[in-house]
Amino acid sequence: MSSRPLTSLPLPPSTLSVLRESGYETLDDLQIYDSPDKLTNSLKIPIFASQTLFSATQTQAQATQSRLYTSSTHAPNARTPYVPLTQTLSSLISSKTHSTTRQVFPTGFLPVDELLNGGLRRGHILEISGPPGSLKEVVARGLVKEVIVAGKEERVLWVDCQNGTNPSDLDDLIQGLPNHRRLISYIKIHTLPDLMIFFHNLPEYLDSSPNISLLVINSISFPFLTTPNLNLTKAARSAVLEQIKQVLVKICVTRNVSVVTTCQLSTKLIKPDGSTGNFDTEGVKGMMVPSLGKDYLPMGRTYRILVSLDGGDEGTIRLLSSPTMTTTTRMKGQAQNTKRKFLFQDGTLLSLYNE
Repeated sequence: MSSRPLTSLPLPPSTLSVLRESGYETLDDLQIYDSPDKLTNSLKIPIFASQTLFSATQTQAQATQSRLYTSSTHAPNARTPYVPLTQTLSSLISSKTHSTTRQVFPTGFLPVDELLNGGLRRGHILEISGPPGSLKEVVARGLVKEVIVAGKEERVLWVDCQNGTNPSDLDDLIQGLPNHRRLISYIKIHTLPDLMIFFHNLPEYLDSSPNISLLVINSISFPFLTTPNLNLTKAARSAVLEQIKQVLVKICVTRNVSVVTTCQLSTKLIKPDGSTGNFDTEGVKGMMVPSLGKDYLPMGRTYRILVSLDGGDEGTIRLLSSPTMTTTTRMKGQAQNTKRKFLFQDGTLLSLYNE
């Protein structure tokens, strides 16, 4: 099917903005949805816009059928292909999205899964931020285990950016599974140039390894903190983050890969009016925020959580943002169900109570 750009369709600018922010640029990118209602419910766009998209899809499907028929009838001894005119978008590309394919990966930890409405959706991103020792990697490992144990030939690519992951620990997660050593690939990256080379080559790598369903980038912020000799300007840093964002969009949309990143926190100075300040600003307050910010993430496909320990084995998980949590909702304080208290016990996170 032709990759017709969504901007060529008669859609409201607000709808196009939502589609673009969610990583969709062409009709082909919407292949995971098989009805206008599902598209509307997922992206919160008007139903008439979803119907316009699927009408265009049907038109393209019929055009494809016509070309196939014309080509076949002019070929020697060719048989006329049968392509139903009522095929849905999902059925046309069913080779990529099977009904038996798991669409939501639970983390294995109830407090997190409750905030994510069951787990991480396929083709979406989860950023886990928090201070050192806040169990970020524990949550990431839980998701790895769930993906592999519950999946069929699902594989994981784990990228270690801080030398903080022992490959044998990953191996222990899936001991006992057939060919378990082939199910997790491990890569170590320390510098920002190496990280950018990795992202540049990532789409091609995934093409050669189509069974990879989950990419984990542990301590993605670390190369930015440990490569000071690059002297990145603000503009250069923004450009690097934008390149990472474009690759993440591409692999989520075109390859349906889910992504987990873990990120350290850094101090941000805030003026009383909410704008950014500095140490010389009167009344400025410091707050801990994910050190890379949100510019490297396609927000229409990203869940962001912050994990912190409150003392002892108890802690809090906060949902900072999600594909369905709008900026207006957050500003008005209308976001509901965005915090979970937990107890870390025997290697798992147990729900305590909500706030």
